[in-house]
Amino acid sequence: MMKNNNALFYTCSLIEFISRKTKNHPKDVIHHLGDDLERIYYYEDVFSL
Repeated sequence: MMKNNNALFYTCSLIEFISRKTKNHPKDVIHHLGDDLERIYYYEDVFSL
């Protein structure tokens, strides 16, 4: 269960970071990432190294 919390926090933080850097709304970032969000969530432990 703890991995899911970490993965969710990482994914949300990444969306927030990208939206601030690109000066876009988070919903635009989510729309642009599309199906890749599931891959980011699933492989959070690899990406966060």
